[in-house]
Amino acid sequence: MGGQDARQALNSIIAGAAFDPAKWQVVCDALPFHVGGKSAVIIPFQQDTVKISAPHSENIRFGFKRYMEEGWYKEDVRARGLPAMNARGYITDKDCIDYDEVPKSAYYQDLLRPERYKWFVGMKFGHNEDSWVMSVQADIHREPFTEAEINNLLTFRQQLDTSVAIARELAGFVWAIGQQVRPV
Repeated sequence: MGGQDARQALNSIIAGAAFDPAKWQVVCDALPFHVGGKSAVIIPFQQDTVKISAPHSENIRFGFKRYMEEGWYKEDVRARGLPAMNARGYITDKDCIDYDEVPKSAYYQDLLRPERYKWFVGMKFGHNEDSWVMSVQADIHREPFTEAEINNLLTFRQQLDTSVAIARELAGFVWAIGQQVRPV
C-alpha cells in the first residue's frame, strides 16, 4: 500500500491533475494500489451525467466501456448508497446491497464477475455542483475493503478537493480569457 514517499508521489500526481487533465487517468492508475484496490474510475456524483470519457484506470477500460455501452450505469445497484455517501463521504458495497443478494445480482454476476471485480469503495470529493466519486474496484479474489483501507483512501480527499477546485477555476479563467480575445 505504499510508504510515505509513495503517498507524497501520489499527492503530487493528484496536484498535477489540476493543470493537466490527462493526469486524472494516472491518478486512477496509481491510487487503487494505495488502498488495496485494482482499478479506479472517477464519475460525477450526479450519476445521470456519466460519460464514457470519464477518467479511469487503463486496466478497467473494457469493463468501463461495457458499463457505459450496455447501460449498466442506469442499473448500478451501488447508486442505492448515494444518500450514505452524501452523509458520510464514502460507501462500500455493504451500503448498497445485502451480501446474500450478491450471488443473485445481475450487476455483480453479469458485469463485475467477468471483469474479475467484486467489491468497491466509493469516496465523494469536490464541492457542490462539482462533486465526484472516486470508485475504487477490488479484485474478485479478495474480501471487502477494510476500515484501514477506507481510512487510507480518505486521506487523499483533501488533495483531490483542492485539485478539482483549481481545475474548475482554471477552466473558467481560460473560458473567460477566450471570450476577451478577439481576432484582429
